[in-house]
Amino acid sequence: MEIPRDIGKAVYGHGRWFGGAFALGGAFVAFMLLARVEVAAIVPELGRRAPPLIVDWIVESLRWILVAGGALAVIIGVMLFSSPDAVRTVEARLNRWTSTRQLGKGVDTMHLALDRWVGSFPRAAGWTLALGSAFVLIASVIVWLGRH
Repeated sequence: MEIPRDIGKAVYGHGRWFGGAFALGGAFVAFMLLARVEVAAIVPELGRRAPPLIVDWIVESLRWILVAGGALAVIIGVMLFSSPDAVRTVEARLNRWTSTRQLGKGVDTMHLALDRWVGSFPRAAGWTLALGSAFVLIASVIVWLGRH
C-alpha cells in the first residue's frame, strides 16, 4: 500500500464514465441518507448501553458526514465529466505523496542506555527493582486489607 500507483490513464481515458459514475453514486448516497435513513429508528438498536442522546448525536453526525461525502462525489463527478483538466489541476496541487517509511526512519533503532546502566551497576539495579517491587506489594496489601 505504501507504493504509489498511477491510475490517471484509466481515469482520464474514461473520464466521462468515471465522472458519471461518481456523480450518480454520490447523488444516490446523499438522497438515500437524506430521504430514507431514520435516525430515530437506529438509535434504540445502538443505544442499549450508551445514553440515547449521545448515540443520536453520533448517528446524526455520521449521517451528515456521509451526505457531505456524497455531495463531494457529485462535485468531483461533474468536474471529471465536464472538464477533466480542472480535476488534473486540483489533483496536481493535492496529490503529494508522503512516505511513512521516511517519517518512521530510525524509529526501530534500539537505545540501550538503561541496559548499559544495569550492566555497569548490577547491584544497584537489583536493589532498585527489589525496593520498587516491595513498595508495590505493600501498597497492594494495604489497599486489599482496606476493602475487607
